[in-house]
Amino acid sequence: MPIAGLVGGLGPESTIDYYRRILQEWRRAELGGSPSLMIDSLDAQYVLQLVQQNHAALAEYLLESVGRLAAAGADFAAITANTPHIVFDQLASRSPVPLISIVDVCAAEARTRGFRHVALLGTRFTMEAPFYRAAFAQHGINIVSLSEADKAVIHAIYASELLEGVFLDESRQLVHTIVESLMKLRPIDAVVLGGTELPLLLQSDIVGGVPALNTTALHAAAIVARLRAPGSPLGSTEAKEVPALPGAFDPFNGTWVFSPGESQWQVAAPVSWVRQIRSDGQRLYVREQIVDAGGDRFDVSVDAAFDSGQAPVRGSSRIDTVQYSRPTSLRIEGTAMRNGRVAFREEAAVDHERGMMTMIVWMVGERGRVFPNTSVFRRQADANAS
Repeated sequence: MPIAGLVGGLGPESTIDYYRRILQEWRRAELGGSPSLMIDSLDAQYVLQLVQQNHAALAEYLLESVGRLAAAGADFAAITANTPHIVFDQLASRSPVPLISIVDVCAAEARTRGFRHVALLGTRFTMEAPFYRAAFAQHGINIVSLSEADKAVIHAIYASELLEGVFLDESRQLVHTIVESLMKLRPIDAVVLGGTELPLLLQSDIVGGVPALNTTALHAAAIVARLRAPGSPLGSTEAKEVPALPGAFDPFNGTWVFSPGESQWQVAAPVSWVRQIRSDGQRLYVREQIVDAGGDRFDVSVDAAFDSGQAPVRGSSRIDTVQYSRPTSLRIEGTAMRNGRVAFREEAAVDHERGMMTMIVWMVGERGRVFPNTSVFRRQADANAS
């Protein structure tokens, strides 16, 4: 089995989160046993000092850590923080083992989900340096900048609280408010949590009303993918090569927007409905934001393996669990349960060339009456263009 080396301690709380998430991803994939990991812990404050004063010394400091991991037997390595990626290109060109870039992994996910305009949160160095902007620009994705005042607030929270392991409710609310305010000025599709402590503070897939790209979770998933497939391009040391997440080219992957005019409902249709889907062929991850005809809002999520029994549904008052199967690459079938009874059955099909997903839901109504509702979704980029 390959061995993963983690350049950790940047800061300590997020390094622990990495370890937990890697174990969770490993168990979710039902691989058995445990992954082989080693961690070399560095001084987060010293790294921030070098980021401000001496990038060449920063690259050397990180290279020494990677060298220790390689000497101890690591087959590849990952830096468990965003800001040090400011010298990723210099480091990757000299590293004795392949490196997985957190920035490239996040850019690949944003591309897969059809995002075009994203905000970036993190330390001031991450928000102002060009490395995120350049990686996302390769996919036609624009990084929307915060105001100078909001950057200062986010950086202060990060440096004085998060890196010290302090996570305050008022800071969490302040970050949400900053993103909400930005949305009013410049519409964005998502927000990049470009600091590995930010998910620990925010603890949500939605920040300020938009989807959040959790760089810690995405990086951990990429590390497990590399452990599972040693020959994967995720192991490339070429910084400009954007890696593919598991299932990155799955036809269902992306953000899908409900198209009322093309849909046929026998009851009142939702006012709005956005489905964010990611699949690696073995599992299905769905995040939904629904506003029903009565104006009630639901943030629903499910993480299910295909053909493996009922999986819990979070955020829904109408169903408890759902089970998915995948007869073909272009069709997914599901059965949803409520209080031990079938609530509905669904079948979703993708027309990849037209950027359209059709979902037929057979609802079980009063006295067991079954009636279909047909929903048409368009990929977000196509919906925005129309």
